[in-house]
Amino acid sequence: MMNEPWSDPGLTDADWQAALLAHFAAARSLDETEGSADPLTFALHGDFAPEIRSFATEASGRSCLLLVSWVLGLVWAPVSSPAGADGGPLDWQTPSPHPGRLGPRVTVLREGAPAAFHLQRAATAGIFLLRPLVTGLGRYPNPDAVFAAWSGVEQYRNVQRQKHGGRCPLQRHLSRRGMFTGLFGHSIGRNP
Repeated sequence: MMNEPWSDPGLTDADWQAALLAHFAAARSLDETEGSADPLTFALHGDFAPEIRSFATEASGRSCLLLVSWVLGLVWAPVSSPAGADGGPLDWQTPSPHPGRLGPRVTVLREGAPAAFHLQRAATAGIFLLRPLVTGLGRYPNPDAVFAAWSGVEQYRNVQRQKHGGRCPLQRHLSRRGMFTGLFGHSIGRNP
C-alpha cells in the first residue's frame, strides 16, 4: 500500500548526487554509534566516504553505482513509480530514511526484466531503489579495490552473455553459484 506519492524531487543531476552523498555520509556516524546491529554492516569500512561512479540520466530516471561504508550498490531513481514484477502497479510503502539500513525488498520491471531492489528514501534526494552488489567491505583496502571486484563480476557476466548469444537480460539466467564457480574455479561452499 502506497502512503506517499512517488515523485522526482526536481533537483538537477548534480544537486541530486550531492543530496544522495549527504544522506549516506550520515550513515558513517551511525556506523560508529550503532556498530553491527544490521547483518549487512558486519564488515564496515569506516574509511570509505560515500562515492558515486557511473552516473547516468535515462528516460526512466537516474542511476549510478554508490559506494558507502557498508555496500557497493546500484541506485536507480525512477521518475515515477516503477511497475511491479507482474507489470502492474508496484505495491509499496514509504521506507524509513535511515541511511545505514536496507529498506523493504521489492521486485520491479527494469529494462523489461524483473529486478530485485530495496526501497530507500533520503530527505532531499527522494525515494529511490538500491540493489546491493558487494557487501562485506572490510576486506577491501580502498574504494578502487571494491569497484575492481565488481568490474571482475561484470566482465565474467559479459563473457557468459556472449557464450549464450546475449539471451540473459539483466543476467537473470546466470546463477550466483555459476558466476563464482567461473571466478574462483570451484563453487562456494565446496572444497576445491
